Amino acid sequence: MKNEHDILSPDELVQLTGHQYKSRQCQWLNEAGIWYKKRRDGSPSTTWYHIAHPLAYRQFSTEQKLDEPNFSAM
Repeated sequence: MKNEHDILSPDELVQLTGHQYKSRQCQWLNEAGIWYKKRRDGSPSTTWYHIAHPLAYRQFSTEQKLDEPNFSAM
């Protein structure tokens, strides 16, 4: 069973993107809004979490600072 923190294998990346070439995989991930890190060999590395939660669909709050507690919730 896959964990959301598991890194996709090279075969899974080919299956997901439909591309064998690393550069085309990166392009596909960029267009889909999926975060990845490029490895030294140029291949993308990402987790199942990032596949299920693309950056474009995440909600970020710019109003609340992360280092400060939410006092209004108390």
